[in-house]
Amino acid sequence: MNKKIVFLLIIAFSVGVINLSDYAKGFYVMTLNFETDKTTYYNDESINISLTWEMMYDVKFEDSYIEIRIELGNGTRLWTSPQYSEMGINEENWIIGIQNLGLGENFSNYLYIRIFLYNYHDLVGLQFADVIREIQVETVRRNVSCELIGFDNHINYGEDLDFKAIFYNISDDKLYLVNSLVSVEIVSENNQITYNKDYITNSTGEFEISILSIENLTEGLNYLKFGVQNNQFEFQLYYGVPPLEVNSHSSEKSQIGNKDSRELLLISIIGFVSVACIFIILIRNNYVKKTTKRKFNSC
Repeated sequence: MNKKIVFLLIIAFSVGVINLSDYAKGFYVMTLNFETDKTTYYNDESINISLTWEMMYDVKFEDSYIEIRIELGNGTRLWTSPQYSEMGINEENWIIGIQNLGLGENFSNYLYIRIFLYNYHDLVGLQFADVIREIQVETVRRNVSCELIGFDNHINYGEDLDFKAIFYNISDDKLYLVNSLVSVEIVSENNQITYNKDYITNSTGEFEISILSIENLTEGLNYLKFGVQNNQFEFQLYYGVPPLEVNSHSSEKSQIGNKDSRELLLISIIGFVSVACIFIILIRNNYVKKTTKRKFNSC
């Protein structure tokens, strides 16, 4: 009886060893190529990831897949690829925009691109789930500069202003920002937006702007603002008051009114003097008559 129990235990142990051996032989993963197009990126760029791998497993008893993850150093996951469970040699490429990772405008740090592997064997109850390879890349904020060519920060009423805006990266030996989206705004002193338009830079990092003073500016100080790749630039633009010609009609009327007033005053003075003279002459004549009459009576 004891011999039968021992015999059965030996058979069970042998079957278990065989199953474990089949598991070890059946599950196989090898990364043939894993790379990014570079190791340092600006925040407005995209990460190009390439992966070639070979994977084998027993589909009857195993579940297995790999996926790509982009994470911070503390393990915070920013992006995850689909799960790939195809057997044999596989190749995939991913282009991930850094701006789509939710890192914020001024983020500069390291990112970790990791291959995550999962395998579970139903028959023996073994599971593997872990990162098998990773690549570290750095993201940095562009140090952008803006130059205005032909710009005048003071224009008068009715004048228009045409100038060029040029953008380049200071840290890359004045590398021009090509095909970059630039937002342009003009804001008055009371925070009223009078101009709002998007431009795309050309092959030399520039574009032309035309500002119509009557339509796009308010009297006094205006603020010309540029936004590109998480960088903000601001220039002051003073719009002069309307010229005196605008009130020429009222000035002419005022001058005419003043002239008429002076003429009326002169006429009044002349009239007053004339009346006074006549009055004096009458008084004098009356006095002469009385004097003559007295002399005649005395004779």
